[in-house]
Amino acid sequence: QLNPTEAKKIHPNNVYSIIRALEFTTLNNGEAKSEKAKKSKPPFDWELQVIEIERQKLYQQIETRIDEQISCGLVQETEKLVAQYGQELPALTSIGYKEINSYLKGEQDLETAIKLFKQHTRNYAKRQLTWFRRYTKEA
Repeated sequence: QLNPTEAKKIHPNNVYSIIRALEFTTLNNGEAKSEKAKKSKPPFDWELQVIEIERQKLYQQIETRIDEQISCGLVQETEKLVAQYGQELPALTSIGYKEINSYLKGEQDLETAIKLFKQHTRNYAKRQLTWFRRYTKEA
C-alpha cells in the first residue's frame, strides 16, 4: 500500500527485501529507493577501475580457489554454522554455503555440490562482468 510499484518488484516470500523496502519507503516519505537513486549523485568524483582477465583464466582461478576452500575445511565450517545458528542463517543462502549445506542435508553428494558451487561462482563472475560493461569510458 505504501509503494505498490516497488511491491511488484519483490517476491511475496522475500521477507528480508520487503522489510528493507518498507524501512526505506517509511524513512524517505514514500519515495522508492529506485527513484531516490536516480535523483542523487555522490558528493565526490569517482572513477571505476576494473581488472579484466581472460575468461578461461578466470574460470581456472575460480576452480582452484574453490578446491582450496574445500580442502581447508569449508564442509566442516558449514557444519559448525548449521549446528550453532540453524538452517535459517541468511549466510547459508550464499554461493558455496548453499551448495555445501545441500550436501550436508543429504540432497546431493559432495562431488555434485562442489560442481554446483563452481558453476554458480562462474555464473556470478559472468554477471559481474556484464554489470561492469554498462560503464564504458564514455559514460
